[in-house]
Amino acid sequence: MEKLFEGIPLNSVSMFICVAMSTGPIILALFLALAEKTGIDPKKFGLILTNESLMEFACRGTQFTTPDGHFRLSADVVEYCAKNYPNFSPLQICGYHAREAGCTAIQELAFPLANCIAYVQEMGKRGLSIDDYASGFTWLFSASLDLFEEVAKFRAFRKIWASLAKNRFGAKNPKTMQARIVFYSGGSNLTRHQPYINIARTTIQGLAAALGGIQIMHLSSYDEAYQTPTQESGTIAVRIQQILGHETGITKTIDPLAGSYYVETLTKQIEKGVYEYLEKIEKMGGAIKAIEQGFYQSEIAEQAYRYNKEMETKERIKVGLNEFLMDQDVKVAPLKYDPDAEKKAIEAVKQLRKARDNSKVAQALENCRRTLKGTENAIPSLIEAVKAYATVGEIGSVMREVYGTYEEGKVRF
Repeated sequence: MEKLFEGIPLNSVSMFICVAMSTGPIILALFLALAEKTGIDPKKFGLILTNESLMEFACRGTQFTTPDGHFRLSADVVEYCAKNYPNFSPLQICGYHAREAGCTAIQELAFPLANCIAYVQEMGKRGLSIDDYASGFTWLFSASLDLFEEVAKFRAFRKIWASLAKNRFGAKNPKTMQARIVFYSGGSNLTRHQPYINIARTTIQGLAAALGGIQIMHLSSYDEAYQTPTQESGTIAVRIQQILGHETGITKTIDPLAGSYYVETLTKQIEKGVYEYLEKIEKMGGAIKAIEQGFYQSEIAEQAYRYNKEMETKERIKVGLNEFLMDQDVKVAPLKYDPDAEKKAIEAVKQLRKARDNSKVAQALENCRRTLKGTENAIPSLIEAVKAYATVGEIGSVMREVYGTYEEGKVRF
């Protein structure tokens, strides 16, 4: 872990985004162990933990144990941060991956909201009110090229979350009701051929997100469809964001399209559709049950199939992909990498295991096993395991041992 941040003064970091959804609890433990070792007070820097792993079961398949296991660990992070590090953002609830997998705008909001409801209910069982932790939540969403639908989507989401937080869960802190939205333009909207037209696509997506009231924006590079972005393409993506923020004037007013008949109508339609999904998921027994029954997965797959059929029949036009084609060679920049990186990483782990106190590691892992089988918060035991130099793989193995592994429709121990 020290090598990861070598040369970076941790006390100067105002915010660091952790993107490891399935290993959020372990990543939190790594950060806190590093802070202790370097003598830095964790309350002096911010941390955004994506942490929410339920959507992994529906979209990406990077989970390493069961929905119940991941849910418990993510909930432990929320509780631990609320009680010890309220400056951290303990949960980033993600609709982005569902949209990239092919879902609709309504599904992109409904599924993560259902997941979040499950966490809020769990925190209530642990004696915490929504104001104790949810003001730090962030939400990650994508966007299509349907400008007005995307504006309406973000507007609808802010209304729905504020209503749920206040009316259903009793929030009193205005910050709890204010959804902090992170937007990342969807890479699935880009085309490999005629890549420069992707600049127009990301600009439209960014414009929609800004008009819809998001707070944090990341735009894809125009070459992301076929290679690791170059410095040039990455700079262009940043400059587009800066133009939107400083030159267009759209940030001078809140909700600039409010009152538009079309946008207001779309907003109401999306809002209605989201509530219908939430009701359906609740009748199934909640988010975890819906995922275990394959509901999220089947809904996303059906919509993705419909979208691709529309592309094949040209009912839906994508410039440069199924219409307005050109014969053009795409030049791919050579990827810079160390061909021996894997060997070096393996050797480093071997050396670590030789140098550490393995009896201390075994004891720490046994303590993890005990806490995972019980009801006490598991984060302190994960921190101790990390401080003993247990590896992520070893800790993950204990989690699988306790909770089992997941395959669609079944759990294995």
